[in-house]
Amino acid sequence: MPVSAKSGIFATENEIKTCRKATGRRTLLGNETLDDILNFHVRFEQIHPFQDGNGRVGRLLMFKDCLANGIVPFIITDDLKFFYYRGLREWGHINGFLADTCLTAQDQYKSLLNYFNIAYQ
Repeated sequence: MPVSAKSGIFATENEIKTCRKATGRRTLLGNETLDDILNFHVRFEQIHPFQDGNGRVGRLLMFKDCLANGIVPFIITDDLKFFYYRGLREWGHINGFLADTCLTAQDQYKSLLNYFNIAYQ
């Protein structure tokens, strides 16, 4: 269940909006880049708004945001987890670690789309 990191009570809609505002999150989707999405993801993981499941929720939000912005989504598979965690740790110093890991995951996802003849941009 969503729990406020500060108060230990259930997160409210206002707290979620505050989280989005504090991380520079745009309210209108459709013009975000992959870097914008990754930046929000790192901030979301740093804020840690839930008692459990922050990583799964954060990755699901990235997937949704990619779809909403016309970006091919991706799934962080077990073989990429080490690189994904390193990218989260190094964000702000060497952003390329996380970006490259996500682009690799995106290439894997594109191969699935190609296999099933699903068009993408």
